[in-house]
Amino acid sequence: MHTTNPTPRPTRLRLAPLALAAVAALTLSACAADAEVGDGATTPPAVGATLTDAQATSLKPSEGDYAYELPDGTKVRVNARQALPAPVAADIDRRTTEAIIVPTVDAPDGAYDAAVTLATEVGRDTGKYVAVVFEDWGDACGTLETPEVVWTSNVNLGGGCSSVKTRAEARDRVNTYVEKAVGGHDTWIVLGGE
Repeated sequence: MHTTNPTPRPTRLRLAPLALAAVAALTLSACAADAEVGDGATTPPAVGATLTDAQATSLKPSEGDYAYELPDGTKVRVNARQALPAPVAADIDRRTTEAIIVPTVDAPDGAYDAAVTLATEVGRDTGKYVAVVFEDWGDACGTLETPEVVWTSNVNLGGGCSSVKTRAEARDRVNTYVEKAVGGHDTWIVLGGE
């Protein structure tokens, strides 16, 4: 009986499927890495970028990152230590206009509470500290015998004053406060009084 040894296949043919599998695995892992970076899981999108729900929930407030929701439901990345994106600043201006109450003789109350609520909500949505300049009843650092509509803020105006006669003075005092406050001017928003 005659037996012949089968001719062995060249080694490269046996390695070809393994090489193809390795290339496919590398390609898939590269795509996965791109997706991981692209979806914000490891690198957040730029400040002002529109966010998916997954990206919005992956932001880290401990790093100053927040998802600000615009009126149309779009979520935009903001950072507590950077300037607000234009659409966010415009929306906060709208919110300020809607929230600020100008006291009158017939309805003197509510301005302070409205300003504090606005500051709290905007701070929660952006991670920034918020100072609001608004009109309220006061004595303008003791210069008025009876309270009238004056300018004040939810932050300390300094010099023992809780209110001043002009918007410009209130704004200047608030800016002085903000410059010396925690985080400096970059971490603050000053609303109203413009």
